[in-house]
Amino acid sequence: MIQTDEKSHTCEKIIENLTSLDYIVLAAMHYTDLKTMIKVSPVELVVSCEKFFDCNLMKKMDKPPPLKLQTKIQNWLNSVEYSQYTKNIRRKRKN
Repeated sequence: MIQTDEKSHTCEKIIENLTSLDYIVLAAMHYTDLKTMIKVSPVELVVSCEKFFDCNLMKKMDKPPPLKLQTKIQNWLNSVEYSQYTKNIRRKRKN
């Protein structure tokens, strides 16, 4: 019981201290808004997602994504925005 209470209290603290960026990340994840997600730094994205996993607000998919989501992701990977994003990342790594 103590562990459950501690975890519950920890989750309450995390939720109380969510930032506006955390809410943006949560919404982007919920709607699979890939354009918004690339505007957030990878480190900030991971930090936000860790909070959501810790409080069970987000979980790992236990099955393959539906065809509609697979298509959405594939279209994104083929998009001009994504290719520009990857070019910018490669350019930053070289510097």
